[in-house]
Amino acid sequence: MTGLVDLSHYAAVILDFDGPMCHVFAGYPAATVADELRQLLTGLGWPGEALPTTSDPMRFLPEVHRCSPVDFATVEARLAAAELEAVESAPETDGLGGLLHHLDCAGVSIAVASNNHGSAIERWLDRSGYADLIRHVAGRQPQNPGLMKPNPYVLIQATHDLDLSPARCCYVGDSVTDVHAADAARMPFVAMANKPHKHQLFTDHGCRVVVSKLSQLVPTTVEH
Repeated sequence: MTGLVDLSHYAAVILDFDGPMCHVFAGYPAATVADELRQLLTGLGWPGEALPTTSDPMRFLPEVHRCSPVDFATVEARLAAAELEAVESAPETDGLGGLLHHLDCAGVSIAVASNNHGSAIERWLDRSGYADLIRHVAGRQPQNPGLMKPNPYVLIQATHDLDLSPARCCYVGDSVTDVHAADAARMPFVAMANKPHKHQLFTDHGCRVVVSKLSQLVPTTVEH
């Protein structure tokens, strides 16, 4: 289903951070962060063939943890610092303010559940002026990358804090990882296809509700 989707009948809406709320690495590209993490691992003695090749810095964490829990702590700390720097210039996603204020006016609790570090999420919320609208922030557990999405841990953590069942909440995400996490949590899901190829991707993964922009989640085109 596409078109207008009103989320105000849910008790809570839980948002992924990077994508649905802001563009974390817009000013400090993810590929640059990934290169810096590779340089860090090289300095720790990792041979070139063992270095993660991904341009997604989040994917470094489980890979490094599998190979070296000792080096993982260093990489995790460096990535957390990079996220804190990145969010200082991260622009918000178009339509976010209208959605948050619509949900707040409707009495819907709002939470964030993300693989990003919680301190970076909270810093961005403070900087953007939205902190008072957010009931709960569930970021990754720095000591355990196995709890990152697609594991549903952060979603379940959010529902526990909100004292709600997953069925009374809705998760808004922009990746297949988010689809799997919501499915595992038995939580309704809205897919945000913010890139042209994603609509078919989400449809192929069985998503029933797909939107291309946040304004489709507000029953008016007027920003609050």
